[in-house]
Amino acid sequence: MKLSYNEFLNLHIKSLVDINILNNENHPKIPYVSSIKILTNNFNLSKISDIINYWKEQIDNNNNMINHINLNDINWMYVYCIKYGFLKNLEKININIYGSWEYTHRKYNLNINQADKYLSTLEKMSNEDINILLNEPININKNNILLDGTHRCCCMIGRIINGDKYINININYTD
Repeated sequence: MKLSYNEFLNLHIKSLVDINILNNENHPKIPYVSSIKILTNNFNLSKISDIINYWKEQIDNNNNMINHINLNDINWMYVYCIKYGFLKNLEKININIYGSWEYTHRKYNLNINQADKYLSTLEKMSNEDINILLNEPININKNNILLDGTHRCCCMIGRIINGDKYINININYTD
């Protein structure tokens, strides 16, 4: 099933992990939860349309993302999906920008400066390439909450902010 533009705008992105783990030192889910925290303006937003409106305000007159004061080496991942979008030849071992489960437990990830340097050198995907990537379905629950595919949705958020065409995302509804 394909997700229309309006259905995409009404999806919700929420942490699927208890946000209190941010109080635990070295918890393995801190990068995920802290990235959701930044993406959703301190967990104040969940609906994609609200997230888009918030991040539109973080763009300067030259269509460049303004440096967000709270971005750091741990929480940059979802925001950089917005900033850089869908990229060709992305090495998933060191930068899990599309959320590949194969590399979920990697021991090394790029810091924010390394990520900027690396991502800025990659070529954007064509609409055809993005269509192929988005054929792999994301899962949504009955409450319209995204269960996976956050990286891909953030790349799509970036496209929308930049005025690029929305491309339908393949989805599965689950319980």
